[in-house]
Amino acid sequence: MAKASKLFVVMVALFLGAQHSVQAQGTDYKFHTVFIYNFTKYIKWPDEAPAGSFVIGVLGKSGITEPLKEMAATKTVNGKPIEIKIYNTVEEIKDCHMMFIPTDRSKDLAAIRSKLASQPTLIISEKAGLAQQGSAINFILADGRWKFEVNQASTELHKLKISQELVKFAAKVYTEV
Repeated sequence: MAKASKLFVVMVALFLGAQHSVQAQGTDYKFHTVFIYNFTKYIKWPDEAPAGSFVIGVLGKSGITEPLKEMAATKTVNGKPIEIKIYNTVEEIKDCHMMFIPTDRSKDLAAIRSKLASQPTLIISEKAGLAQQGSAINFILADGRWKFEVNQASTELHKLKISQELVKFAAKVYTEV
């Protein structure tokens, strides 16, 4: 875990330090993708998590899809290949380990939380306020830099164990949904 911890620190430095004028450039989903992959090293899924490939779902069209597919082509999670699934509607969502909600679909968070209920799925979003509403990890733009928030209550509801090493790098930690 020490090697993974050092790698994560490097990724945090890269993620936070290499960003200049984020607002002018728009969202660079390559950074999000690096973090999403590294989150898998600090979160433990229960035995009842979906078998087979490690599935990362994306709701609707998003700029993150291609960077995720590029990452999935070269990486694995605990020896499992990574599969990226695009869901056009909340009703289609099933059997995923992670679910990414782009900004334009953030209004669907409550429906997604209801659909996934106690399933072992890490919900990731990218709009201010969504961690407080139950997203497990939420990317936020603060002081011109991308950061992330963690909702520990959400991870517990989904039977996920989140490492305190990851929690300590969060810009903000919520303990209630």
